[in-house]
Amino acid sequence: MYSFDVPVQNYFSLTRTPILTDVMYTLTTFFDASWYFILLVICFTILIFLIRNFRYALLFFSTLLFGTVIVYILKNIFNIARPLDGFMSVFSSSFPSYHATSATIFFVILIYIFDSCFRSRGRVIFNTICLSGIMLVAFSRLYLGVHWLSDVLFGIILGVLISYISIFIFKLVMFRQNNRLNMR
Repeated sequence: MYSFDVPVQNYFSLTRTPILTDVMYTLTTFFDASWYFILLVICFTILIFLIRNFRYALLFFSTLLFGTVIVYILKNIFNIARPLDGFMSVFSSSFPSYHATSATIFFVILIYIFDSCFRSRGRVIFNTICLSGIMLVAFSRLYLGVHWLSDVLFGIILGVLISYISIFIFKLVMFRQNNRLNMR
């Protein structure tokens, strides 16, 4: 926890409204480690398979799975307590934010997979929606009082890092496979 975490947490605990709390709770539920998220991931994996191909679907699914494992390991290593005045009861450690990490991976990988499917204006709209999704999920965790700002910021950074490592490996494998095919 850092010096900027407490003032941010105090601000959100004083500014909650019933309607916005319901919206944030609903939004954060889609990225819980629950059947909602599992169903969301399965639907998007199938959609990616149908629109792109199996390799992209595997990239999407495996990156999310890898991110989940990394977050679980880091939560056990750091074991940082959550804020006390949270709107909902959560029992795992606070750092890093699983929701921020998984939402970042989810949307960054979608941006990568569908980048070539859109023309300029469509790409801007799609990327804006995806980036807004990351920010809204991260914001919901702060608003609901279940994470410190440092948890969420690190979760976003971790999600970007995991996504880019995964994309790098994916491109490397694809490049090697294409070279093998071209040599035949």
